[in-house]
Amino acid sequence: MNIDLFLNLNLLFIFYSFLGYVIEVSIAAIKGKKEINRGILNGPFCISYGFLSIILFISLKYTKNIIFGYLLCFVYGVAVSFITGKILYKISNRHWWDFHHKKINYEGIISLDYSLIIGLLGYLFTVFVSPFIIFIFNDFDMTSKVWFIALCDLALLIDFIISTYFLIKKKNNKKYKDRIGKNISELIIDRINNAYPNFKKSTFDKDSLSFYKLFLIFYITGMIGCIVEVFFCRYSMGRWMHRSSLIYEEISLVWGGAFLICTIFLHKHKDSSWWFILLFGTLVGAFFEYLCSAFTEYFLGTVFWSYGKQAFNLNKRINLLYSFYWGIASVIYIKALYPLLNKFIDDIPEKIGKVFVRVLFVIFMLDLVISTTNGMRYQARRHGEEPRNFIEEKYDKYFPDEYMRDRFSNTIIRD
Repeated sequence: MNIDLFLNLNLLFIFYSFLGYVIEVSIAAIKGKKEINRGILNGPFCISYGFLSIILFISLKYTKNIIFGYLLCFVYGVAVSFITGKILYKISNRHWWDFHHKKINYEGIISLDYSLIIGLLGYLFTVFVSPFIIFIFNDFDMTSKVWFIALCDLALLIDFIISTYFLIKKKNNKKYKDRIGKNISELIIDRINNAYPNFKKSTFDKDSLSFYKLFLIFYITGMIGCIVEVFFCRYSMGRWMHRSSLIYEEISLVWGGAFLICTIFLHKHKDSSWWFILLFGTLVGAFFEYLCSAFTEYFLGTVFWSYGKQAFNLNKRINLLYSFYWGIASVIYIKALYPLLNKFIDDIPEKIGKVFVRVLFVIFMLDLVISTTNGMRYQARRHGEEPRNFIEEKYDKYFPDEYMRDRFSNTIIRD
């Protein structure tokens, strides 16, 4: 195995372990109205997803048939889920989840509907997302990649050893002679009790966030961000520019997405110190902006911004000054704007508000699909490709190159 393949597989393991954690936490929050750590470890990782991602990436690399590829993902998903459930039972002498209430299940560890979903998601993520993650990873030099992987692996290893050690101690009912060990054990067990109701029944607190509120926050902050950028470009460049990410609506997906993340993670910390919010906003804003830049380049062949001429930039996608601006914007948002926005949304009559959001969501998704596919057609026209269907013919007629250059005037097309 060469070093590049080893690093890429290691990266996928780390990424999908984290993504699995995010998915588990999100599902638990939706079902139980409570934000809890659903990972086996204390850090933000579900390592069973990481192992599954490596297996699927290697297997699908040599499988071109879609149906056979999905069946592989389904079978491997079932195997990993079952083995994980058995190992956890051996370690702790308890079942961490229970699917006995499902019509088709095996020993309460796996269920048919859950496995079918895992198989579908596994196939889609392996075919479409994994190459994109590796594309971002290859933006960096070898030294940076090695250090990043080494630090993540070290953190995972330490977390795994500590978590496993205290779970085994708990299983064997062993006493702790030192106060530190007792405190760590209680911390780990309490977290697991809250995360897995089958491990110990727990109650859930009502959470104030919902899809209805989150979408409105995303949409409104995306519009505000778009307006801010328009006036910033007028001030800094001396000319008016379209800064929307979409063809029809005036909304910045980068701003909306960044403040959506900020809301999810910081809405309960609005009374925290400003420097904590500043640091969090700087890091998350920079990460999200980098991700958006790589996404548009990889999938659309376009670059909507470039910081190559500015100091302290990272692969021309982000720079230190603008990342700091994200931090300042986060402080202003959490301390001042979010409370007002939250109150405004709560004051909207529920029935009217939900109908409005559903209509707005449908319009937004249509605009997103049209904008994305139109961007791909714009790129194809530059390579001399003729329209292949009725839709592409309409794109060429109603959204010619002149329109696209004016609408996305800051875009750089990658040949």
